[in-house]
Amino acid sequence: MATTLNALWPTISTRRAAKAAALISAATTLSGALLYFVLEGEAIAQYGTLALVYPALLCIIAWRTWRLSRAWSLVGVSLAGLMVTVGLFTGPDVGGILGLFTMLTGYRGAVAARRLESE
Repeated sequence: MATTLNALWPTISTRRAAKAAALISAATTLSGALLYFVLEGEAIAQYGTLALVYPALLCIIAWRTWRLSRAWSLVGVSLAGLMVTVGLFTGPDVGGILGLFTMLTGYRGAVAARRLESE
């Protein structure tokens, strides 16, 4: 019998499902990097190329998560967790929470792909 949690976040049991989870995470992360340019245009103008480090890091995390790298997907989870923690002190951050869940999805996909590869 399926539980509500399993319906919202199903178990990854095939390599195709693992790749799909990584693709969803990578697409969401890349969308976040592109959205950064729209929302933080003034910061980019003020700080110059230094403000481009964060979206560049997001693009690298998205690319490596798409390639099923466990280490880079864990870096993404850590970065998203840090964003959520900072958001607790500065104000509500729904985007950070969504980012954390998508990064966790990518990490789950990378770990499941490695597990299914070894079986």
